[in-house]
Amino acid sequence: MKAERKVDLILFSNQLERRGWVPAFQSLLKHKNQFEVYIVGGALRDALLGVAKIRFDVDLLVDPKEESKTVAHLLAKELDCNFFDLDPERDTYRISREQAQIDINGIRGNELIDDLFLRDFSIDALCLPLDNFLNVYSRGETLMSILDYFQGVNDLRLRRIRIHNPSSFEDDPLRLLRAYRLAGEISGKIESYTEEQIALHKEKLFSVSGERIRDEWMKLLAFPNSFDWLTKMDQSGLLSIVFPFLESFRPMDQKYTKKLQVRHHTLETLQYLEGLFQRVFNGYFPHASAIEEYLKKSFVPERNFEVLLKLASLLHDIGKPDTLSMESDRLRFFQHEKVGSDKALVYLEDLKLANKEIEWIEELILQHMRPHQLSVADPLTDRAKYRFFADLGENAVPLLLLALADAYATKRVDMGSLTEYEDFVSEMLDYAFKEALEPISPLLDGNQVMALLGIEPSPMVGRILSSLLEAQYLKQIHTIEEAREFVLNWQKTSFDENN
Repeated sequence: MKAERKVDLILFSNQLERRGWVPAFQSLLKHKNQFEVYIVGGALRDALLGVAKIRFDVDLLVDPKEESKTVAHLLAKELDCNFFDLDPERDTYRISREQAQIDINGIRGNELIDDLFLRDFSIDALCLPLDNFLNVYSRGETLMSILDYFQGVNDLRLRRIRIHNPSSFEDDPLRLLRAYRLAGEISGKIESYTEEQIALHKEKLFSVSGERIRDEWMKLLAFPNSFDWLTKMDQSGLLSIVFPFLESFRPMDQKYTKKLQVRHHTLETLQYLEGLFQRVFNGYFPHASAIEEYLKKSFVPERNFEVLLKLASLLHDIGKPDTLSMESDRLRFFQHEKVGSDKALVYLEDLKLANKEIEWIEELILQHMRPHQLSVADPLTDRAKYRFFADLGENAVPLLLLALADAYATKRVDMGSLTEYEDFVSEMLDYAFKEALEPISPLLDGNQVMALLGIEPSPMVGRILSSLLEAQYLKQIHTIEEAREFVLNWQKTSFDENN
């Protein structure tokens, strides 16, 4: 028995029209005696929710499965592009276009319902026969009958994530994490039985590759309210599987840090950081537009600096359990930044992040105490500001945001109430963006320095040039003659200090 539901798919039709794919899909009808094609998956889900994503992905199901390569070839020919194998043993192929792709999959099982039963959640088990769609489309209509064997339309209406196959999480444990990502994507919730199954099967996520976990994990952190979803994951126990450092905090928190539990502090740092982001994106933060532009940058297209900074906020204190000591009845965590940076390296490599992403996060963890130390400097000199930005480069601004979120999570006070720390961050940002550390060249180059001092190439030449550049930025020297005098004095001072 077919469970048909009448739904309006105008958004889906418009997406196909805009990309000029309709003629290519129509060409498949010439071969309807050879195979059947069904539209399934996220494109239908998004259309029913009224969501038009920048990236448009369509999943096609082909029966019999052996014809999926034929369908891929026919579509690629009509669209004047190539297709490639995703998993030829499972009859899966892909056509990629700019901001769009078509996945062609062979049917699993003996019948259509068998394949739909094997899909992750009810909202992804909806199905639209291609010939039905094209017939209705040709009449200029958008109200269409889709196949809904597992009440996915009702779950969409309730914005509910629900497994309809009891073995769903055993079939693919990544779905444990995907449940939260999809719930966040549709601003919904996870059905109670599904939540129970997540808690029951959470440890199966250990069997999933780091690369697959990374993709879902980063998408989840991209939500503006990812803290809320991590809190829900923590309730089911799944968060400690994805982010195992939380469990390493627990013994320390129970014995030593009951007042300010590092476990809670870690999550609350993320929460405050997301609050800072909202201030930035709403224009209620110093130099908001410049910071927003920076946060949208990325090393790889899928993960921008905003997401990487959230991950860094979760990792910033992971070195504390290994560095805890008691001195004069006070807890100390000497070198926890260095230990944490080293531990983060292993975790980030397991997730298969790009090398530049790993280095960026490592540096933030390693340096995350530096703004705290600088914030209590009295006075805060231009030299100290210069050295902060010169040493940290592009990491300086995200480090200030991380430090401010860390400070709030330590004090656990309302956003905006840490006026002194906010003033410090504002002053530092003014230095970065108003006074603009524009690139300048030293008044003397390395060869001139060596000739002036009569020395051979050595690390000392680099140190002299760095000091010269600092003096230029601080407007202590302006001419070549002043630069020559500076270098000679630098050598004399260095000689006196070493003797």
